[in-house]
This record gives sequence, C-alpha cells and structure tokens, in this order.
Amino acid sequence: MVWTRNISRFYYLLLILALGEVFSENTVEKLPQEIHTNALQCISAVYREEFKEAKQIAKNIIKKHSENPAGYFFYAVVLNYELEYLQSEKHENEFYSYCDLAISYGEKQLENNPKDKWAQFFIAGANGAKGKYEARYGKWITAFKHGWAGVVIFKKLRKKNNNMRDVIYGIATYDYWRSAKTKMMWWLPGVEDKRGISIDSLYVMKKEGVYVKESASMDLMDILYNEKRYAEVIEVADTLIGLYPKNLKCHWEKAKALLAIEKYDESRELLLKILDRIINVPFDNSPHMVLCHYYLLKIYFNTQKFQQCIEMYETIASTKISELTEKRFEDELNDASDLLRKAKRALSKR
Repeated sequence: MVWTRNISRFYYLLLILALGEVFSENTVEKLPQEIHTNALQCISAVYREEFKEAKQIAKNIIKKHSENPAGYFFYAVVLNYELEYLQSEKHENEFYSYCDLAISYGEKQLENNPKDKWAQFFIAGANGAKGKYEARYGKWITAFKHGWAGVVIFKKLRKKNNNMRDVIYGIATYDYWRSAKTKMMWWLPGVEDKRGISIDSLYVMKKEGVYVKESASMDLMDILYNEKRYAEVIEVADTLIGLYPKNLKCHWEKAKALLAIEKYDESRELLLKILDRIINVPFDNSPHMVLCHYYLLKIYFNTQKFQQCIEMYETIASTKISELTEKRFEDELNDASDLLRKAKRALSKR
C-alpha cells in the first residue's frame, strides 16, 4: 500500500510538471475583469448555499452583458447546485433553459468571432452541466452524450490554448466517469481506464483552477467515494467545511465516508446534526429525511441495534417522496428492505 501511494504521488508530481505551463498567474486565461469578479462572487455564494445572492449576481452579469453567454452559464450552475442541494427536480426546466441560452449566445458570438475561446468554453460547460444533471438521475447514456459534446470542445481548447486551465476539470470529470461506467458505453470511441489520471487532474484543479476549484473538490468527494478512498473523502470534505462551514453536501459526504470506515459513532453524530438541520428547512425535506434515516438504519444494523434499525425503516416507509426520487433512491431503499428482514430475523433469535 505504501509503495502504491508513493507511485501515485510520483505520477501526481509528473502531472503537475506536465501541466506546469498552465500555472502561471501572469498567463492564465480569465474572463474580463468585471465578469471575472462577479463570477467568483457567484461561485462563493453558491457554496455558501446563499442561492438568492448567487442568482442575483448571475442576473446582474446577464443585465450588463446580455449578449455574453457567461451570465446564463453561471445562472445554470447556480440552479444545478441548488437542485442537488434540494434533492429536487423542481426547477429542471429552468435549468435546461439557461443551459440552452448559454449555448445559443455562445454560438452567436462564434458567428462573429469563430476563435472566441470563452464562447467555446461556455458552450462546452453548458453541455457538461446538462450531463452532470442527467448523471445524478442515473441517465448515463444521455449524460455521456451531453458530456461528450462538451469534452470535444474542451479538448480542442486545451490543445490550442494551454492557458485555459479550467478545461482540465471538464475533461477529467468526463474521463473518470466514462472509465468508471465503461460497460455501459460500448458505443463511445476510445474507452479506456483513465480513472487514475483523472483523479490526479482533479486534485490539481482543486488547487489551481480559476472558476472550478470548489467544483473539482465537490466532484472529488463523489469520485473518491466511488473508488472507496474514504480517508481522502474525509480530508477533502474537512477542507471544504473549513471554507464553507454550513455546506450540506460536505457534511453528507463526510458522514457517508465515516460510515464506510466503520466509525459509527462519528457518522451517527454527524447524521443527527444533519437531521436536526433539515427538519425545519423551508422546502420539501423528504428526500433528505429518507437518506438520513437510511444511513442511520445502516449504523444501527451494523452495531446490532436491531430495534432502532426497524424504527428507522418505519420512518423511511412513512416518508412520502416523488416517484422520480424513489427511482433515484432505488438501491438505498432495496438495501433498507434487506436490512429490515435481517434485523427482524436477528431479533427473533434472541
């Protein structure tokens, strides 16, 4: 294991050296200063979960630069993260509409200037955002079709302009999930295992990205969890919590990782804090309630507290969720049913 970690660090160092020309603050590509400043403010508000503030900043960009795809793209980014935060598809149509507006205005700019790098970037980013949303609902075929439409542009930009560092984020997230889900993507060209280099690239973007530092960190938590690299999930989550103390996703991912490494008391304590927070939120909290009680159910089962396990299941069963959410939680609900049967069987033998 030590040897493997050393090899990974070696390749990580090589990656940084290979991308070295990207990391000069004097040469890195940024948006025009006013939009650049507003974009960073918008991103900060998103991860502070101040969605009204983030939307207003994006709307201000649109108001001042109505022909520029930037404002439409950042508004779509806000909506996408808000939908994940809410565990909802409520504003799905609005999200797709702003993605399409970003693409449309980007294409108009390309008609006037076919070499406009930022127009290409936002077209690619909007396609990537669509793919990310589709993936959240397990629609991997359409997710990768949208993602491929974006990543083709990102790769061309990367080849032509090494100073647009944020394109690496789009390429890395696509390449990772394409590799991880390779059995589903026999129809895509050139599928190979790029998980390792993609994770290393995301670690670089976590430190060196311009507009994607937080996004790279958020995606890393999902990806590292998928790779069962739970200690790293906790490390990334703790770093983000230091920057954005109330960010709900960070606490969720940390609680899940603690459960996976059998630190049940710590995981339970964090889940109860999440539960206490979401009970009185001003939106439909039923998806969060189901997930929270599911993970508590797992903890109670694994610690042989079978009666509490059964009680958690009863709470889950009595919580109403939409059909779409139920389908999205299919694996968790099936696992909960299985653990319920095992808990009842264990109690009957006492």
